[in-house]
This record gives sequence, C-alpha cells and structure tokens, in this order.
Amino acid sequence: MSTFQRVLSAFAAIVTAFSVTIALITNNSKATGIAVIPALFLYWKFWLLAAFCFLLFFAASRIGNKVLKGLLFWAPATTISVLGLSFAAFLIYVLVSTHFQNG
Repeated sequence: MSTFQRVLSAFAAIVTAFSVTIALITNNSKATGIAVIPALFLYWKFWLLAAFCFLLFFAASRIGNKVLKGLLFWAPATTISVLGLSFAAFLIYVLVSTHFQNG
C-alpha cells in the first residue's frame, strides 16, 4: 500500500501543479493554446510547486489517524487524480474523434 500511496501522491502533485501553473500562465499571457503544455514542463515554478504538493500529500499519507488520513490524503488525492485522468481521457477522445471524422 505504501508504493500505491507514493504513486498517488506524485500523480496528484503533478496534476495539481499542472492546473495551478496553467491558470497562472494563461492569465498573464497573450499566447494560449496547446503549445503551452510542453513548455510547462520546462518551467521551474511548475516543478517547485509539484515538489511542494508531493511533500504535502506524502506527509498526509503518513498520518496514523485514519480519519485525518482520509480527509487530508485519500479524499484530495483520489479526487485530483480522477479529475486529471478524466481530463486526459477527454483530450484523447477529442483528438481521436476529430482524426477519424476527417478521414
């Protein structure tokens, strides 16, 4: 279970950092679009925020009290992960449907 908690913490941290950084970049930039996403992984604030979120999720996963662990780790980490996977599935669906619609 410990490995699963670490992977879930890392994925939730990356999705959280991705969402926050996209909101900050697109709010102050004239250039918005899909080209922002690859450039995001070179942005140092993204990785700093991802590391901080990972530390928070990892610390919350080590709490001994089951109620606090459920409120501070399982609920946010699973919700963020499901939202991230849903967004990725939606993007894949849109790309596949537009690819096969034209040809």
